[in-house]
Amino acid sequence: WVSPTGQRIESIPTRTKPPFNFAYIPGDLDMARMSRTLILEPLLTLAWYQQTASCCAKDDGLIVDVGGNVGWFTLYSLALGCRVAVFEPIPAFQEVMRLGLSLNPGFASRVTLYSNVVYDAPGTYQLRVPRITGRGGKRLGMTGMAGSAGILKADWTAKATMVDAASVRIDDIVDRDVCLLKADVEGYEPQVLQTAQRLLSTRNVPALQLELTRTPKSPNQARRRQPTSRDVRAPSHLSTCHRRA
Repeated sequence: WVSPTGQRIESIPTRTKPPFNFAYIPGDLDMARMSRTLILEPLLTLAWYQQTASCCAKDDGLIVDVGGNVGWFTLYSLALGCRVAVFEPIPAFQEVMRLGLSLNPGFASRVTLYSNVVYDAPGTYQLRVPRITGRGGKRLGMTGMAGSAGILKADWTAKATMVDAASVRIDDIVDRDVCLLKADVEGYEPQVLQTAQRLLSTRNVPALQLELTRTPKSPNQARRRQPTSRDVRAPSHLSTCHRRA
């Protein structure tokens, strides 16, 4: 496929249960193995199925996907029967995700795509997006946001495009039970959870999937501190779907 902005995009049917048609950027190194096995991040995808399949099979199940990238977990959630609220601020990734939605009849009507970052302080934030140049592939998922602690995680060897996006809070958008809340935002997952305090404390959220980023140069992102009224207090029923360093 060639997108309206000139992106080269490929698509494949997956080997997931159930399968779906997935669109992706072929120069992305994270997609190289997926194009052979037809499953992206097999262990995470299995954990996702185990945590969400029964919930998505019920009427009106909802997934909240923060950091949707090109939409693997969004599309899989739709294949399982859920609705999805997905947050992806990078226009190029949104373009790929929209192609994926269009390749699966009925998917687009059950998803809301927000072109925002999720962050606990209002404002507009800059993101550093790796660019694929020449023959060398890059990991496009290594898109770092310049928040209060700077860019915490990025592919500094890659040439990059800078993108600006406004912030939103989950609690201002979602006020209902959800099947799973995912956050994969290259180090700012704690701020994502801060925006979902009401959701986590008053609604049923049986599973979280979070990327955990080591931030030795930014201890405030990982250091234990005295709780305040602004801190997330997770309910006792909350479980962790998967942890990835």
